[in-house]
Amino acid sequence: MQNCEPTLRERRRERTWKAIHEAAVALVKKNGLKQTTTDEIAERAGISSRTFFNYFATKEDAVLGLREPQITPAMIQADQARQQSYVFDRVVHLLLGVVVESIPATEHRRYRELGKKYPEFRTRFKVYLLKCERVVEDFLRTIDWQDFAANNRRGPFRFLEEGAEVNQEYWGKARASVTIASAILRYMDFSQGLPEGEARDQVVRESVDLFRDLLRED
Repeated sequence: MQNCEPTLRERRRERTWKAIHEAAVALVKKNGLKQTTTDEIAERAGISSRTFFNYFATKEDAVLGLREPQITPAMIQADQARQQSYVFDRVVHLLLGVVVESIPATEHRRYRELGKKYPEFRTRFKVYLLKCERVVEDFLRTIDWQDFAANNRRGPFRFLEEGAEVNQEYWGKARASVTIASAILRYMDFSQGLPEGEARDQVVRESVDLFRDLLRED
């Protein structure tokens, strides 16, 4: 059985991440955003300024506690249960999974409060959402879309062989898929919070179906 316990290195990295995040939040609450520097955050967290940038790109990211977006094995496993679903249903779930994993839903209220007080946070949040989109787009670019289409766009995602030439049409499909998925998420207004489990699946299905109907209209 595979050991899923975090390694010592992973635990240390998580502790450092948390120390930086908590230091950034405390200093901004005390001194304000403009008066807080990354050097001060690093000093309070007990790390070097150089180490700070191994975890966060900006002090705004440190305050927000944004994690590097990624598609996790758990997301791939969850997609396996949707292999007979409409492709955009699957892409929306992948994008939503990346966003929720990177930006915990429990923090959305605080993000909105910070965004009202500091416009810089709204900018960083939008930039981060674009990073989430790029992660999913890069993932979709590895899929053999010709094989997927031959299977009526159902079943498992089969990936291009290493070194295979990527058809520009496939790149376009990947980008278009993520663009549509992002629009669906904005329509769902996920920043206000979403239900869990089957209730969330139902919200996604209804939203995807609405967009499908709109695209069919003349």
